[in-house]
Amino acid sequence: LDTNMFSVVTAAANDPSTITIYLINGVTGRIIYQFQEQNVSPSPSHTIASLFNEQYFALSFMRQNPQTGISQQELTVVELYDKKQEQDTQQLITDYFKGDPRITASTFSSFAQESEPEVVMETYILPFGVKAMALTETAHHVTGRSMVLVTRENQLYILQSALSSARRPTPAKSEGPQPTSFKGV
Repeated sequence: LDTNMFSVVTAAANDPSTITIYLINGVTGRIIYQFQEQNVSPSPSHTIASLFNEQYFALSFMRQNPQTGISQQELTVVELYDKKQEQDTQQLITDYFKGDPRITASTFSSFAQESEPEVVMETYILPFGVKAMALTETAHHVTGRSMVLVTRENQLYILQSALSSARRPTPAKSEGPQPTSFKGV
């Protein structure tokens, strides 16, 4: 999408258990995407950690159930994709080989962005508290990235990108229990 994006996480002074996350284009000042998380633990020992790299945003926080007081560490992953779709694949390939500037241009303008991005978001529960996060990266992007989590106990945990992707396949929610076949009954 655009390399000029950054994130801001805010909490209201009158309700610190609700945080708002903004993903912003730093050139245009436009809010690309925003969302809220409620029942976030305001305890100083429960850190809110986030990272934003290219089209990948991750946020980890402790959510507290107001009725039971039980807390759980959550990891929310947001991935942004360009909505633009080519109508004619053959024309796209032809334009690429002809050197069409819309495909091969080395300059990019945030002001010329065609549409809002497609947003894919997923939340996971973690079995440990997180106080910091980072992404690995190789020199020539040969291998996939992994997320490095620093736990509250100062241990490192590495989560491969396929496990924390918002595009990770999940069973369809509309499917009910699968029928079981019994042989010899």
